[in-house]
Amino acid sequence: MLQIKRIDGKTFNEYVTKKQIETPYQCDEYGKTMQAEGYEVLYVGMFDDKNTLIAASLILIETKDKVKYALAPRGFLLEYNNIEVLANFTKLIKKFLGDMGVIAVKINPLIIRNIYNSNGQQIEKNPNYENTFNTMKKLGYIHMGYNTMFEAQKPRFEAIISLNKPHTDLFKDVKKEFRTKIRNAEENYISIHKSNFNNLRYLYLQTKNKYPRDLQYFQNLYASFKPSDKIDFFYAKIDTVKLLDHMRDSYAKQDYICNQLSKDIFNSSPEEKINVVSKKMAADNLLNQYKNQMIAATNLLKNSPNGAIAASALVVKSGNMAYVIMDGMDTELKAFNAKHLLMWKLIERYSKLGFKRFNLGGVSDITLENTKYDGLNQFKMSFNANIFEYMGDMELITNSTQYFMYENTIMFKNMFKGK
Repeated sequence: MLQIKRIDGKTFNEYVTKKQIETPYQCDEYGKTMQAEGYEVLYVGMFDDKNTLIAASLILIETKDKVKYALAPRGFLLEYNNIEVLANFTKLIKKFLGDMGVIAVKINPLIIRNIYNSNGQQIEKNPNYENTFNTMKKLGYIHMGYNTMFEAQKPRFEAIISLNKPHTDLFKDVKKEFRTKIRNAEENYISIHKSNFNNLRYLYLQTKNKYPRDLQYFQNLYASFKPSDKIDFFYAKIDTVKLLDHMRDSYAKQDYICNQLSKDIFNSSPEEKINVVSKKMAADNLLNQYKNQMIAATNLLKNSPNGAIAASALVVKSGNMAYVIMDGMDTELKAFNAKHLLMWKLIERYSKLGFKRFNLGGVSDITLENTKYDGLNQFKMSFNANIFEYMGDMELITNSTQYFMYENTIMFKNMFKGK
């Protein structure tokens, strides 16, 4: 007889490892993170009559005004194409959570709908998607729509790089413009550092205006994943002293070139003059750029004499995948391309360590044009990432009486918002 019962975090992680599930959101470490954030956390498993664990899930429960709502981040861990397993788990989890007073559970499963290449062309369509989707609807799941916007947490679209070749070849796959920016960042004395809990404030300060996360969340995340060595924190730092010296040197060299071209104009024949004048104008423009960069470097040194933290990233290691769960940058230092260098160095690092995939995190729907997320999408796709499109949010009502009583309230709509 099939039954659902609670299991411990160790048993749950062993199941995740056995099934080769790669997501930072379905593991004991993420459960501990969210428990520290104030959520009720439980791990459940469905066992067959031989007491074999055949499906499982981490479930988070939020309570507001005595109303309980649940989330299974990245969905239940089962074979969705196996209708019998899906139907049995759905029936049992519905009763299990309903008996706990939970009115509904939201899932956002890793069921692939489409895959696109870095040029935005569809390269794969899941042949089983429609059948699975329709089966879930018949079982009572309510699809909450195909969100096309960027999501920072558990996104419907993810940018994933296959690390199936040497890192030198991976660099060749990066778009030429980005390779240039990466090299320029290194020339601007930007270095990448592996850091720790004490410097997570850099990430918080660089993301606080974009994401609904406080510093405590990053600290809880790091503290939960670090004992099992499943998390790394990195930042990109500009050596402001060397940068200013470099800019001064570049300006001096370009100033010399401009002076030489001025002399060439004076000494050139009428036939040569047009060409030399054109060169002089281009040289003057570059000199002006160096001047502005030198002024910026002077101010940067004044404000950050010990170096400036220009970008940062938190990476969770899940099976054979390295996942950028959060990243940020100092927008005032965007011109130095620190984030380009940081992301490339992380790709290179985890490739050398033997990871098979590098997940850059969420993007928006790349099939749409002229959206406010075009820059974000192009940034991630420029590293030759494929875009994975998933099913999106599904909701399963576990207590219909209470659900329909609260569904239109602001309190209910805000439960698990942004989580």
